[in-house]
Amino acid sequence: VQRASAIWDTNIQTEIDIEKVLDEVESLFSACENLPSDQEDFQLMRKALRQYKKCFNQLSDDNLTWPNLDKLADKIKKENQTFFEDDEEIPWDPDETIDAFIDEISKQREEKSLAWINTIENEAEDITSMPAAEANRLLARVNSHPSLLTPTHKNQVKIISQKITARLEELTLEWLVEKFIELPSSSKKEFLRMAQQLIA
Repeated sequence: VQRASAIWDTNIQTEIDIEKVLDEVESLFSACENLPSDQEDFQLMRKALRQYKKCFNQLSDDNLTWPNLDKLADKIKKENQTFFEDDEEIPWDPDETIDAFIDEISKQREEKSLAWINTIENEAEDITSMPAAEANRLLARVNSHPSLLTPTHKNQVKIISQKITARLEELTLEWLVEKFIELPSSSKKEFLRMAQQLIA
């Protein structure tokens, strides 16, 4: 009885919480084999926890942008209104549980976002002396940043991208100057004539 009543005091915010409570519910369900009414309660809890686990997994998708995460949370809340019947009593309010999931998942996403931007910023410290191949590789990574980046970190990405692009333009110009120096005098004149036409 004590274990059963303790279930009503549990909070679920993480996937570990769900698994832990689900294991306890499964254990109590088996222990109440000869008590149909109690088994019915635990069966309802099991149904709810399995649904919440599914919801948590959906919301944990790192490919979701922040606006899409909010949209999915609203969609799941509406679906849960249909999934849970009005007369079904469970220890965890559907809307409050989804809000708790969002709080936890948001923290995880923010930590991942910070870790990613810190790595990129460390690699971008030597942009001014970076060779072209390395700069191109870094630019490709920056331009394909994770969907979970926070707005603040996205702004930092724009700045880094601009710096890398400027470095690549600088390297291109240096390469052109070197090639120009290698040209014979007649070709240099022709090159300058063609360049003048492009500028005009």
